[in-house]
Amino acid sequence: GIKHTNGTNAMTVSSGGVVTFNNQPINAVPSLTYLSAKLVVAGGGYSISSGSIITPFVVDGNSNGITMSNQNRFTVSSAGVYIIKSRFYIYGTANPATTMYLIKRNGNEIARVVNDMAGFSGSNGDYTRLLEWAGELAANDYIEFFNDTSSLTNYANSDHHNRISIIKLGTV
Repeated sequence: GIKHTNGTNAMTVSSGGVVTFNNQPINAVPSLTYLSAKLVVAGGGYSISSGSIITPFVVDGNSNGITMSNQNRFTVSSAGVYIIKSRFYIYGTANPATTMYLIKRNGNEIARVVNDMAGFSGSNGDYTRLLEWAGELAANDYIEFFNDTSSLTNYANSDHHNRISIIKLGTV
């Protein structure tokens, strides 16, 4: 094994090639804390308006340690470092100069994406918007997603286009 300066093993490799690290700087998550959800859109799209909360979501598969309430609020049960990934496909009857949506923690903005479409030609627009955020969340923090675009009015009717994931990476 590779020895640490204090005489303990920092890393060992078994005869079978399995690598083990000791004294890692970030605690390993004993069971994965995660949630995956999709936006429920039926019959050709879901109407949206500027400043509105993005809803309704449905949990897609299993989740562990994160709960959903009101089809739009995601609450973490334990403190840690998390990554939030989101993707929304929107369209409408006009091409805006920009499209935006944001992620809020406990009602306060923590991330925003702005897509600049100035100069785009055509009579209507459809755009896929992506936003990721990584950082610390406290136990019982909640996450919500908000639209901030007025001229694109619908989410595309597709389960795989409108999704969010929240994953706990570890603790500090």
